[in-house]
Amino acid sequence: KKAEQYYLKSSELGCSSAMFDLGDFYEFKKKDNKKATEYYLKAIDNNNTNGLSNLGCLYEKNNDDINALKYYEQGFNLNNLASIKNLIQFHTKKNNIDELIKCYLKYLEIEITDTKIMCLLAELYIVNEQNEDAVNTYNKAIELNCNNAMFKLSLYYKEIKDYDKMLELLLKGERKNNKNCLCNIGWYYENIKNDITKALEYYEKAIKNENNEDNEDNEGN
Repeated sequence: KKAEQYYLKSSELGCSSAMFDLGDFYEFKKKDNKKATEYYLKAIDNNNTNGLSNLGCLYEKNNDDINALKYYEQGFNLNNLASIKNLIQFHTKKNNIDELIKCYLKYLEIEITDTKIMCLLAELYIVNEQNEDAVNTYNKAIELNCNNAMFKLSLYYKEIKDYDKMLELLLKGERKNNKNCLCNIGWYYENIKNDITKALEYYEKAIKNENNEDNEDNEGN
């Protein structure tokens, strides 16, 4: 009760964060969506972009995708990170690949070192047959010391049968005793070079490095 009174007084004085907090209070504590919408809208009118994200989420929970998208996209255009994240989740559920790519690109304008998102973006580029964009994106993540990007790019080269580039990446992983890279070097010697002795050497190295900390992919910040 006291918190509500405090927020109401602050809201009356034009505090947009109090308006937002009231929206949150009515949505989650009082379960009053009408009041929550009222205060989220007041927060938005007072340039609180987090209101866009929460209001979009409120509409989505009530199966109103049109209004959910309306507010998420307003937040997207204002670089509101919470809105962008919610929009990513929305388009992931709908499997809207082109829209997801736009969202990941926007996200990376703000969080420029998030290699986990870079890897997800690269995967979508491959699905969309934008292979050059995928390779460039993986390489950006690799420059930020992302083991996951290095390994996934090696798998891409394996898929397109560019074994020289695949091996080049895997050998970088070998220097870190990365289990996945060691296993795939073993695969290379077994299946491409027909060198069983060398293959076994790398498979054994992979087993020995089962618990190496570098097996934990550096996926991002």
